[in-house]
Order: sequence, then structure tokens, then C-alpha cells
Amino acid sequence: MDKIVVCTKFNKTGKRILTTPLQEKQVCAPANRRYRQSYYSIESEFKKKKDEPLYRYIEEMSHFIASYVASSSATHEQRYKITKFLAEGSLRETGPIAIGGRMDSARWSRQLIDILGLSQAEEKLWETYVKESNELWEWRKEALKKASNEHDAMKRALWREVSNQIHRKFHPQNDKALK
Repeated sequence: MDKIVVCTKFNKTGKRILTTPLQEKQVCAPANRRYRQSYYSIESEFKKKKDEPLYRYIEEMSHFIASYVASSSATHEQRYKITKFLAEGSLRETGPIAIGGRMDSARWSRQLIDILGLSQAEEKLWETYVKESNELWEWRKEALKKASNEHDAMKRALWREVSNQIHRKFHPQNDKALK
């Protein structure tokens, strides 16, 4: 196997030593390394942020329920219904509110329909949760797409550097003619 020294802008030393025959894995190693770093960074950021809309939904819904139960306008029967609903949810390990999706959320409306403002507040908070979750997934998708495009561009640049170096090595007369 021969070795070829390639001048490159993708290395701190300004050159790379590659063995021939050239292999995609070897030539594109800097691009693949940078893509992996970007991918893990994007995924890490996504994992940190993915539960934020759910926690905001839980906090706001809990605050609304606590305020409602604490208000003087809530009847004893309404307080009892809310408390019973939350206790049943805890026993089923579904949590104190509709975490599992729209089907669980519909239970709010069915069981607590006569409680003033609860279904409207829940509907509004649920829509906010869905919107924020979708925006986060969209951000992830776009960030991964951008990282992939940068990866492809870097791979093309690496191959261009290698092919230019090989061309200069085997066709030095073309370089002299161009000068």
C-alpha cells in the first residue's frame, strides 16, 4: 500500500496521510466525526427539552385545579369529584393528569364536565402542549437535516481535496500550464 499526503483545511496540521487504494471511510473520517458530534449534541439537547412542554402542562393544570379547589365558588361535590378523579388516576399510575395522550384527556371532559372552566382550561393547555412538542420535534428534524447537509458538503470537499492532490501528483504539467 502506498501513502499519499493530502493538503487539507480539515486538519490542524494542514495535511493528511492516506493509504492507497483510497477508501470512503478513511477519506471522509473528519466529516463522519463532525457529523457524529453534531448528531449527539442535537439528540442531547432534544432529550433535555422534550419533557419541558409536558411539565409546563402539568404545572399549569395543577395550578388551575388547586386554585379551583381552593376557591370559595367550588362546591363540596365538585371538590370531591376532582379529588376522586386524581386519586383514581394515581392508583392506575397514570399520574394526576392526562399524560398518556388525547384519550386520557377526554376523561377530564367526561368525568368533570360540570366543573366550570376545567375543560376549557385543559383544552387550551393541551393545545399548547401539542404545539410546543411539535415545534421541538420540528427543531430536531431541521437540526439533523442541517447537520446531514453539512456532512455531505464536507465529504464532497474532502474528496475534492484528495482528487486535486492526486491530479497534481500524476499530471504536474497541467499545473505548470495553468500558471
